[in-house]
Amino acid sequence: MGLSVTTVQLLYATSLLFGLALVAVLWQHREKRGALPLLAANVALSLWAGLRLSITVAAVTVDSVFVAIWLTRVLYLVIAATPVFTLLFALEYTGRERYFSPMVLGMLALYPLFVFGLVVVNPDWFSFYTNFEVVATTVGEEVTEYQGPAFFAHTVVGYTLTGIAFAVLGELLVRSGRPLYRGQAAALLGGIAIPLLFNALTITGNVGLDLTVVGFIPTALLFTVAIVRYDLINVTPIAREKVVQSVRDGMVVVDTDGDILDSNPAFRSLFHTDGGSLAGQSVTALFADAPALQTAYESLTESPSDGDVTADQDRTQRVTYRDRVLDIECSPIDDDRDRHVGWLFLVHDVTELVQRERDLEEQIEKLDQFAGIVSHDLRNPLNVAQGYVQHAIATGDGGQLEKSNEALNRMNDIIEDALALARESDGVTELETVSLASVVTDAWNAVETDEATFQTDDARIRADRDRLQRLLENLIRNSVEHGSTSSRTQSEDSVEHGSTSNRLETDENEHDGECDTAGHELVVSVEEGVDQLTIAVSDNGVGISDDKLEQVFEGGFTTNRSGTGLGLAIVKQIANAHGWDVTATHSESGGARFELRNVARAPTPAPRRAE
Repeated sequence: MGLSVTTVQLLYATSLLFGLALVAVLWQHREKRGALPLLAANVALSLWAGLRLSITVAAVTVDSVFVAIWLTRVLYLVIAATPVFTLLFALEYTGRERYFSPMVLGMLALYPLFVFGLVVVNPDWFSFYTNFEVVATTVGEEVTEYQGPAFFAHTVVGYTLTGIAFAVLGELLVRSGRPLYRGQAAALLGGIAIPLLFNALTITGNVGLDLTVVGFIPTALLFTVAIVRYDLINVTPIAREKVVQSVRDGMVVVDTDGDILDSNPAFRSLFHTDGGSLAGQSVTALFADAPALQTAYESLTESPSDGDVTADQDRTQRVTYRDRVLDIECSPIDDDRDRHVGWLFLVHDVTELVQRERDLEEQIEKLDQFAGIVSHDLRNPLNVAQGYVQHAIATGDGGQLEKSNEALNRMNDIIEDALALARESDGVTELETVSLASVVTDAWNAVETDEATFQTDDARIRADRDRLQRLLENLIRNSVEHGSTSSRTQSEDSVEHGSTSNRLETDENEHDGECDTAGHELVVSVEEGVDQLTIAVSDNGVGISDDKLEQVFEGGFTTNRSGTGLGLAIVKQIANAHGWDVTATHSESGGARFELRNVARAPTPAPRRAE
């Protein structure tokens, strides 16, 4: 290369000025993530250019071989430090600080010092060079014969460190779905690749000057583009890797055409993708089997009639997707010129929150029921008992105390049912295989049925046996007490919702709730379904009027003043706790029929092997 001394010095000086300008910019941002190692790397590059310029001046202009040789030795300290700082920057920029262990940092710090020591001592067993002298040539550069094994080892280590940094940044370029990060990574890769290529040409060819320093000029330009155009220092991928990737809520970025630009693992997990990138896939294709989500997307991204996208527009919706409840929040994304370029969606899984709200509402409802029971239902029999006791005291007639005892017994029944209503609201956790006929028989024997009869089918089902027996006890008791033949004489005008009669019961001939059970029959039948069973409890009694079929499961509803109005509410709670549906209808004989649907059939036991 026929370059003059002045031209070579001008190239080195230009590279030095570019490097110093970039160092000044980075110094202003030194507190930002990744800025310090990048600043250190560019300081090393600037020193490299400055030392090359100084060596040329010392060797040619000043003609000081001694100074040139020692400046060259110091230069190798800087050369060895450059790939170290480059690697540290690449690791911090991509969020891999976990590799900054004390041992790794110590080895990286010792590497430039070790190279400098080899250059100074140049031991015979591991020489850095075989001939070290500075000769003034037409291009004003020193000519040094580097053929020692230490030099080649240093070259391999330096290229390895730079190669790791290049690979880390290249991986970011490939996997990043955001143009901003891709632009940053591309500029950084170019800034590293150019001097690396020029350095290889310097080592392998006799070019007469250090081309690596010349490569610093485009490197500085590319780093400037990364900082100014792609916000290299202000916005680094670490924000995405450490925040977006680890946030529990789903996040997805969609462009104005409905194509996905980026998403985090939480979003991909919500929608059961294979864990791979969704970049480039359309929202329409992703939500093809979820019309509710597709509708929500169209609604959230809808613009006003004038086509403008306003940031203050309410863009939130709650959607049920499969078995999850999702709150979706949408925000418009604008570029640096305030042009609308896409949407950011935040997807919050609020399933557990909604369930807790429902549980709280149920608890409030229970409290309201207890308040009604305490304030009204318990007060009525208490007033009755007090009235009879006061009458007995005033008249000395102890026969009225029997009526007081009946009122107190009724209070006890109300309290027991109220407590059961609270206890049975919990979910069922202990399921076992039970024989339906056996449970029906035990329930029948636990209830006063007098002359009533029953018959039952049998089936093996999965249930909590104790709670199933209580459910059946309440259905049997309801059938006997409310559906027996003597109940036909009760006037529909006496039906009350939420309470019993508040009249003082002084008429001894008034109906007291006792029923004629002769001829009353209850049948428990099993109907086979595709996957599950339906259990029906029917009787031949008076039945339930059509307008009260839905009311019978409400707490406090009763058609008998001696009833608590809580028995069928307990039935519904136990059924729901098992995951069953319970309904009331008419039996074929005109009586009442209660159906338990979606009852799980127990698996058929494997046949025993013959001995």
